[in-house]
Amino acid sequence: MIDRTFAQRLKAVIEKSETITEAGLATQAGLSNSVVRKIIKGTTQNPRVDTAIKICSALGTTLEDFMSGAF
Repeated sequence: MIDRTFAQRLKAVIEKSETITEAGLATQAGLSNSVVRKIIKGTTQNPRVDTAIKICSALGTTLEDFMSGAF
């Protein structure tokens, strides 16, 4: 199994989804668009834990499940 960064996993989720957008995810997570954009762009490979938890919560999963690939 190839370990992927949080950013790589998030980018894959957004690319596969027809309903999740960067802006929508940022709003749901209570983050600015630029934070989410930087993560997806790869500028921020591994965001702060509290940021990752907010994003995962907005996606309806936990950070543990998201990073383990269970999501």
